[in-house]
Amino acid sequence: MRTKPAQDRFAAAVSAVIVFCFFLWNAGDGIHARFTPDDLMNLYGAWSAPLGLVLKSAVVFFEPFYRPAGALFYRGIFAFAGLDPFPYRAVCMVFLALNIVLAYWVSSLISESAETGWLTALLNSFHVRMADLYYSSGTVYDVLAYTFFFACFGYYLRIRMRGALPALSNIFVLAGLFILALGSKEVAVTLPVLLLLYEAIWHPSKELSLRAALRWVAREGRPAVLLLAIAGIFAWSRAAVPSYVGNEAYTPVFSLEVYRRNWRWYISQLLLMDPSAASFRSIALSVAVMLLIALRLRSRAMLFGLGMFLIGELPLAFILPRGLFALYLPVFGLALYFAEILVRAIRTGIQAISIRASGRQLISEAWIRVAAPAAVAVALTLVFAPHRPRMFDWNVPHAARIDAMIDQMSEFRFPKDSSVMLLDDPFDADEWTPLFIIRLSLRDPDLSVFRAKTHPQLLAKLDEFSHLVRFEGLRMVMVREPGR
Repeated sequence: MRTKPAQDRFAAAVSAVIVFCFFLWNAGDGIHARFTPDDLMNLYGAWSAPLGLVLKSAVVFFEPFYRPAGALFYRGIFAFAGLDPFPYRAVCMVFLALNIVLAYWVSSLISESAETGWLTALLNSFHVRMADLYYSSGTVYDVLAYTFFFACFGYYLRIRMRGALPALSNIFVLAGLFILALGSKEVAVTLPVLLLLYEAIWHPSKELSLRAALRWVAREGRPAVLLLAIAGIFAWSRAAVPSYVGNEAYTPVFSLEVYRRNWRWYISQLLLMDPSAASFRSIALSVAVMLLIALRLRSRAMLFGLGMFLIGELPLAFILPRGLFALYLPVFGLALYFAEILVRAIRTGIQAISIRASGRQLISEAWIRVAAPAAVAVALTLVFAPHRPRMFDWNVPHAARIDAMIDQMSEFRFPKDSSVMLLDDPFDADEWTPLFIIRLSLRDPDLSVFRAKTHPQLLAKLDEFSHLVRFEGLRMVMVREPGR
């Protein structure tokens, strides 16, 4: 018979295998995904910017540069892999796997339970409506933000669980990880508020007075306040980033109607419902019931998980709704909440039902504990299965055009100072993908490339172009080049 520590190790090992098998079964084919138009746009923006500016912006967090951590991802891989999508996908999948480990680490620290940790990791590892995370490198910003966010939070929890407060050296590490999270995506800005929430739940002030509250902020809340100052400066600096200025997709509209609309959208995506079927009133009532259950069970982990979801959604609450992948980070809170409920139910069942015969236990406690993640993994796989074939169908025509053009670029050479006109290219009129492919393939950010679709007035001046390229379906054909 296994001893208790041996049972714990066995249950943890089997649970880990279940979680990663669930992830790979549902999302593993994402490693073979092709480029999307967003990938080429992000890659070109990162590569065409001065390297010094990218590196500086990753450290000097208030520099007005678009998500420098993600830019370093694109730029670093492009330096040795060029326009081969596989290395980009492979690195993204490695970070997604790392995020599963971080989700386990943080949730097990919060709940003080390895069982809750693995169930949280499983629930947060895959959702069919978050397909962009698994099939598009353009969501690397969300993936990296998750990595650095939870690395920072886990580091903080380890210090606090030893009964200590972060020393100056610890605060420098926390600030560095937080700056990297902010440099990945703006959703990480909520971390200081969540640190304050953690302190309020686990280490509240013993007195209800203004003086006691100020002492609490100066002691328990000091690291969070310092990070909050960084977050404030960062938020102010975003107003100068060209990608955000005047961009409707990033312009907040602070109104109750927008807030209610976004909540209906995200919850409907989470529950695989039609948006019209989710009313804000039913959502608010569900949140209230969840809060009462957490209070009734006196579960600090459930309280924190619910609070994290509500707070983590705020950066997205007043802007145009995105895909559910944008909630990748705050959905951890919901995963923690329901994982804690499941673990409590399992423990109650183990205590209430004695599975014994002739004094011998027929099923060991370790096997009972791993049955929960196994059952959840199977149930979720069955629920998601009908939706999987449609997960990323929208990119199929884009990928075919992108792959065909990249494959043919080795046959084309445009010297410096060339001017190129693309006639009847198969790309949509509102995308810059062919320009990005040509400049990236030739590693020439200054090459003049025009499209007849976007500049029809230039068709009357074709003699002014050194190279004319037309398309026969997806095949590129040189119509004119110097000397011919």
